[in-house]
Amino acid sequence: MATDPANEVALSALTGLSKSDPQGAIAPLQTAAESKNAERSQKAWTILATIPGKEVDAFFVKHITALQAAAGKSAAAIELLEGAKTRKDPAVAAAVAAFDKAIAANADPLTKWNIALEGGDAKNGFSLFSSHPAGQCMRCHRASDDSHAAGGEAGPNLFGMGKRHDNHYILESIVLPSAKIAPGFGVVSVTFKDKTTLGGMLADEAADHLDINVSGKVYRVKKADLAEIPPVASAMPPMEYLLKPAEVRDLVAWISSLQKEPKAKKAGPKPIPYDTKNPPALPKAN
Repeated sequence: MATDPANEVALSALTGLSKSDPQGAIAPLQTAAESKNAERSQKAWTILATIPGKEVDAFFVKHITALQAAAGKSAAAIELLEGAKTRKDPAVAAAVAAFDKAIAANADPLTKWNIALEGGDAKNGFSLFSSHPAGQCMRCHRASDDSHAAGGEAGPNLFGMGKRHDNHYILESIVLPSAKIAPGFGVVSVTFKDKTTLGGMLADEAADHLDINVSGKVYRVKKADLAEIPPVASAMPPMEYLLKPAEVRDLVAWISSLQKEPKAKKAGPKPIPYDTKNPPALPKAN
């Protein structure tokens, strides 16, 4: 039963065996932990962590070392590391410390989130998108081509996101939303050479101009008129402070599953040249 094709059956058998015969459960659990089946591997590491002994400790050290070499990329990385941190063997603790040190030394800020890159539960990811109390994804996003579907419009529509982008891009957009900003969703505030300012959403950028959407009207601003070219910020809060790694992993899996091709977008409003000598009357902020 421990090798049954159905995860529910196999994992139930392994859980029972780990309690009735811990030593006898080690070999089948090791096989399950090394399985390419993400759910089975994840649960196997969680169960293995409860079984004492040098053989299990050595197995943890072996795989944490491999995880370090893979820069944290593994469908069961979260469970492997969480299980390792419950072990009392100094060798396991040293392997975890070496892993943490290597990840922290990597110049790419996304590296520490590689543990959430693969192996997620798409069904749970949709539940998180729909109802996570802190993330509140649906306040700003929808995942449908239907303009009447539930969700907000302050952020990009996620429909077809998995078709257009890989897991790395999706992960980065969740935890480091300002790293790459979808056109039309970056907040920008520019200062002209005459010290006047203009703020809105960055609709587009070219070599010589910025298109800035201010309350539905798009103004084309010449870069030559600006005192400086400001960085663009995302209105989305970094989810790294609001979500647990396993939750991020599930969201990545769900967004990656959105594979339908979206309908062609209607053309947006035609940009209006912004004249610094005769600026338009803009709506006042409330």
